[in-house]
Amino acid sequence: MPEWFWVILSINVFLVLIFFGIPIAFSGMLSGLTLFLLLYGELTVAGMTFQNLLIASVSNYSMTVIPLFVFMGYLAFHSGVGKEIYKVASAWVGRLPGGLAVATIFACALFGAISGSSLAATAMFAKISKPELDKAKYHWALSTGSVASAGTLASLIPPSVLIVIYGIIAEQSIGKLLIAGFIPGFISAMLYALMIIVRCILNPSLGPIGPTTTLKEKIYALPGTTEVFLVMVIILGGIYSGFFTPTEAGAWSAFIMLIFTFLRGRKIDFQLVRRALRESVVLSSIIFLALVGMEMMTKALTSSGAIGAIVDLSISLPVSRYILLFFVFIVYVILGAFIVAPGMMVLTVPFVLPVLVTAGFDPIWIGIIVIKFCEIGMITPPIGMNVYVVAPIVGRDVIDCFRSIVPFLAIDIFTVLLFVVFPEIITYVPSLMD
Repeated sequence: MPEWFWVILSINVFLVLIFFGIPIAFSGMLSGLTLFLLLYGELTVAGMTFQNLLIASVSNYSMTVIPLFVFMGYLAFHSGVGKEIYKVASAWVGRLPGGLAVATIFACALFGAISGSSLAATAMFAKISKPELDKAKYHWALSTGSVASAGTLASLIPPSVLIVIYGIIAEQSIGKLLIAGFIPGFISAMLYALMIIVRCILNPSLGPIGPTTTLKEKIYALPGTTEVFLVMVIILGGIYSGFFTPTEAGAWSAFIMLIFTFLRGRKIDFQLVRRALRESVVLSSIIFLALVGMEMMTKALTSSGAIGAIVDLSISLPVSRYILLFFVFIVYVILGAFIVAPGMMVLTVPFVLPVLVTAGFDPIWIGIIVIKFCEIGMITPPIGMNVYVVAPIVGRDVIDCFRSIVPFLAIDIFTVLLFVVFPEIITYVPSLMD
């Protein structure tokens, strides 16, 4: 059979299973097992491959950083850190045109530094900032779009679970990837904020200027972000200097967040910790199984020669490598209608990475761009997950919510183009770690 037959067969089996509600992890496993059985005529090879993948996943030291980052994020989510961050951001930038919407952007960015979850950040700030924006008489489209779009920043700014997942799948340095995500995340937040300010200057009814706060009030508000800056110093400073490995940075950050959770509540809240631990175990297990399942499918396609055929065909096409990148972008926008970002990552990276690397793109750069693609997919119609999270919380129709994110979507596309034209924005700082 030609290699393309195995690609089409495996992907069709996978999509059928997804359509019938089978989780992505088990869909990948079953697709891989089916392909191995057809290739070799017996289950022995498939069984041994699956066994080895399970052992490799459990014993892979790099995987330990995922539950640590996830646990830290759930502690932050349940302990009320988001409210304090929003207060600080409001105090510092609330006086700008559209200041409370800008505060939402920066608060989401800061929360992303201790969470790494786009959906968690979106859900939290829809509840925290939307009532404040409504009270200040912000236009519903600006406030809704700000909340839905700002949540995507959590996937770029370290610690990011998506960055870790990409590093494991692509076998790239997780430390370099985490460092690489900081400047693009910061630029994305700044461009969002700049767009809001310009729109509110041109049309003040969109977002009025907030109350003035004195320098003393601004300084007194800063302790609310102590955890954030400590975590950022540990993760960015520790990894960049070589003092911490990503796993050690994750462990220290989770420990610091745990201590601050107790200090914030002025007591040891075991219920909160148990809830965070339980949710961390569930999410980490889902991620681990998804990685094993998709790795199973990838191994089967590699054995069939399908991956090599995809790469050969892609590089033989008489098109620019940027056209290939555009095709990848379209794939992520389409997948964003059906699959959450981690699922998109484990499903596509084994196929996308070899094609783009062969085309001449840097694998670290590819990781950040792919994560940006995933998050664009999470806010694009018809089923942008972030928008569906926001809609019931803000009490608006989903169609209206999708209209509200159009200016932010335009900024996202502009940001990607900026990173394509100036790839050093992503690659320069990680290159200094060699």
